[in-house]
Amino acid sequence: AVVSTQSTGTSDNSSAQKQWSPTDMRKQIKLDPPRSCSSPKSDSEDEPNVCATPVYSYPESVPDSGKDSDSDCDSVSDDFPFRILEGHQYPKSKVPFIDTHCHLDYMYVRDKHYTSFSAFIKKRDFPANFSGAITCFCDPPSLQDEEYYNEVLSEAGVWGAFGLHPHNAPFFNNKILTILIIANKHPKCVAWGEMGLDYTNQTTDEQKMVQKEVFAAQLKAALKLNKPVIIHGRDAQEDTFDLLKQYLPESHKIHLHCYNGTSEFAARIMEHFPNLFIGITGIVTYTSSTQLRGVVEDVPFDRILIETDAPFMRPYSKTYVDPQYPRSSTPGMGLFIAQRIADVKKVSIDDVLIQIRENVNTMYGI
Repeated sequence: AVVSTQSTGTSDNSSAQKQWSPTDMRKQIKLDPPRSCSSPKSDSEDEPNVCATPVYSYPESVPDSGKDSDSDCDSVSDDFPFRILEGHQYPKSKVPFIDTHCHLDYMYVRDKHYTSFSAFIKKRDFPANFSGAITCFCDPPSLQDEEYYNEVLSEAGVWGAFGLHPHNAPFFNNKILTILIIANKHPKCVAWGEMGLDYTNQTTDEQKMVQKEVFAAQLKAALKLNKPVIIHGRDAQEDTFDLLKQYLPESHKIHLHCYNGTSEFAARIMEHFPNLFIGITGIVTYTSSTQLRGVVEDVPFDRILIETDAPFMRPYSKTYVDPQYPRSSTPGMGLFIAQRIADVKKVSIDDVLIQIRENVNTMYGI
């Protein structure tokens, strides 16, 4: 059943609810220092040797480039920055929809929001047919704060996923693996992820090796728990495909997050994994994203998921611009992605949202 977050039982009264500050929360979490590549190899097959990184890079420390860009995907576009227009206008539809991939902890940091998701919905003017979101916890500080993620997941219409992002592979160890296993047993956790490979930013062979080992360890753990997986595979499609084939059965449920590959690769991986879904983000709305719109045209309707990856990759729209938050996206902006998919598929936005809602239920059981 669809759960509306517009009328949750969570109080918006700050005196009745704990004030959460993700920035303060992260400062209080003590991370185990990453081991250097010269450290002895771990005796545990689930704890790969890892390369040291100087410091943990929090999302809030990333400087604003002046364009809408995401550490997860190639999304810099000449469409940005936005022209400032008056008013908020979403595509018109009454069909409920769920954002299948966002990061509420990052959103709260960017917007300096310290209370509930229901209050955030009102603050950022979500559309009336928004009915929920899957929020991914994928960095060590948020993964280690059980009290924090329990609070986030306590609201109606919020589900979770837990995994270690490939950028954080150097911090993987048995302690993190145990934390991930515990988190993935949470009653509102619907998937293990995001996890995978990311070969951007001049990734060295040694770093690629570490990412592969950490990815493999997580795939094995997810399979033991029979959890669907959310896969990050940026500029590493063939290695990602190889590891998925090595560690997961063909029937496993897979969400290929933030797809930015070709139609040919999408066809190959979907043929091998019949329960794999292609995640389409706000990138599809950019005028420069002709290849991704070609993928949307070619991929079967029943294999597509809509995801905002909020607060990243804000969809391009001339009808909705918020001068106070000119670059950050929200889960409510999934409607703009749905509208672009409808344009490409030559169907109505209602048709898109009805099919995508069925896909979400098939993939995540919600």
